[in-house]
Amino acid sequence: METPPPKKYKKKKNKSFENFIDDVYKTGAPVSIHGAPYITMNSDGSTKKRFVDVHYYPYLNEHHEQVGVFTIGQDVTEEIIGHQRIEALAKNLQDAVIARDHFMAVASHELKTPLTSMKLTTQLQLRRNSDPELVKYLSQSLKQIDRLTRLVDDMLDLSRIGKSKLDMKLSRVNLSQLIFDSFEKLIPQLSDMGNVVSFDVEKDVFL
Repeated sequence: METPPPKKYKKKKNKSFENFIDDVYKTGAPVSIHGAPYITMNSDGSTKKRFVDVHYYPYLNEHHEQVGVFTIGQDVTEEIIGHQRIEALAKNLQDAVIARDHFMAVASHELKTPLTSMKLTTQLQLRRNSDPELVKYLSQSLKQIDRLTRLVDDMLDLSRIGKSKLDMKLSRVNLSQLIFDSFEKLIPQLSDMGNVVSFDVEKDVFL
């Protein structure tokens, strides 16, 4: 007679190890308990909580008659504590991501209004002024405002991604212009450091 696979339980507070032995003895069905807590006492009288896996099997004689119950126990304290720590870290990480997404959503919305106002004001000044030097600085300011606006839009997109609310719209991208814009951002910093930057990109390469 083959012994059926043990049923798996989590130890209940009001059920002792002896109760499980009685159950196996009465039913003849093996039982396994995962992560059952128990208290050990140290030599100094202090106590420590540990966890154990316990397996109960019916003990059969040569006639396949149940005459008792035997148990196998394995200390799994480190495993249980490790899982608890991983779960705690995962929860902390999830909370941090939620807090980050909330901050980015609030910050991006708060920045959107003043950036729009700055852009309109700069555009108005460009229309009203013809001084080349002033037009140059206003144009540079407008470029910086546009870059900040794109950054704010990216922040909003990140918060939407975290909430699974971002609508993806596929479109062709001018790779040549993208590379040029990327280098253009770095040229002032590199020039201040005495570096000379040059690049050769084929015009209007689209993806």
